[in-house]
Amino acid sequence: MSNVTKRTIILPLLLGAVALPRVSSADAVSDLLAELSDYEYGDVRISLREAHLWVTNALNSEEDSAAVASALATLLDSDATLDCKQFVCRELARIGGAAEVPALAALLNNGDTADMSRIALQAIEAPEAGAALVAALEMTSGAVRVGVVNSLGERGAKDAVATLRQLARTGDVNESEAAIAALGKIGTHGAAHALRRAKRGASAEKREAIKHALLVCAETRRGNRR
Repeated sequence: MSNVTKRTIILPLLLGAVALPRVSSADAVSDLLAELSDYEYGDVRISLREAHLWVTNALNSEEDSAAVASALATLLDSDATLDCKQFVCRELARIGGAAEVPALAALLNNGDTADMSRIALQAIEAPEAGAALVAALEMTSGAVRVGVVNSLGERGAKDAVATLRQLARTGDVNESEAAIAALGKIGTHGAAHALRRAKRGASAEKREAIKHALLVCAETRRGNRR
């Protein structure tokens, strides 16, 4: 990793001290991130446990969380290994916020990184994460789009109902099934209405999937009223 890149990584951390398991200096943070950028699965020279503890320690402070998340996100837009980016996405699922959404969303169009990034976005509570997943429906296809649909269902993304309604009716088999299931998990009145509309002219198999999704939808709505 170049000195310029290392300086870029440590800049977010210069605003405050972030405790590491072994040290707390910005130089040590830079060294750890430089090691992470070269990580490949099974590499025992790099302590992922240490990096994981760094993230865990930062969760105790909003300021530290923001600094650590920002530093990790810089590795996503770099020549870091795929295994490194996968680790970073897992950690951003724990500590990331709205500021990290653009870096994660940029990975959704790459088949190698789409799953790891959408799972992180699925876990981030900021509305920007949900908006990024909705936007990705227009830019993705195949298995990647199905994964995005699944993530929207897990988030209970109310603002995705209109798009999912369309996919439930006109998407390919996999997209349609995923959209139907996602609408059930979202569980709003609008989602239920979309499912009932999707039944019109649907095949027997799809009607069964919609029937199940409506049951899930009813359970979700009942749970939300408690």
